[in-house]
Amino acid sequence: ELVKLKLEKQWCFDSQGHRIVPTVEETAVNVCQELVLYPNCLEDTVKALRMQRIDLQCHLKDLEFRCAQLKEEMRMF
Repeated sequence: ELVKLKLEKQWCFDSQGHRIVPTVEETAVNVCQELVLYPNCLEDTVKALRMQRIDLQCHLKDLEFRCAQLKEEMRMF
């Protein structure tokens, strides 16, 4: 949990401590508000969110693989 908080601080806040990336909750509220205004976009939105999830999962797998490679390289030294 501490690692997650450190990563969030590193990637979601600027040097002055201001949040530069919206929270998951803020993003969810924004999506819901937009869908209320444009209900005909529901299917496209769901498809886009699913694709984004798949992209993020693939990216995470790539990062985990690279991390494992780097750890292995470090053990050799």
